[in-house]
Amino acid sequence: MIREGAQDLEARIFLEKALLDPDMQARLGEDLAQRCQQLLDDRVRAILLGRTSWLFVSGGQQRLEKLYALAGEAADKLGKSCRVQRSDGYTEFACQPSSPCLP
Repeated sequence: MIREGAQDLEARIFLEKALLDPDMQARLGEDLAQRCQQLLDDRVRAILLGRTSWLFVSGGQQRLEKLYALAGEAADKLGKSCRVQRSDGYTEFACQPSSPCLP
């Protein structure tokens, strides 16, 4: 549970930092940047409305998979060594230890 939480946080921070940096945001392209921002906005909205983690609201697993997919897509565009991995029914976001993907 703790490892998954850390991966969620890493993926979210990765997207936030990429969107805050004008050069990185430009490399993402308008479409991907908008999809990332929409996901992050939806997360905040769910937290404010539900007063809980956005993952505990209905559809949490699908939102988490979308977060990882967008983070993986952004990492590819930015040339970062991150990957989205699926195993045992779970999706994970991971970076190479020697090459952290946080911008």
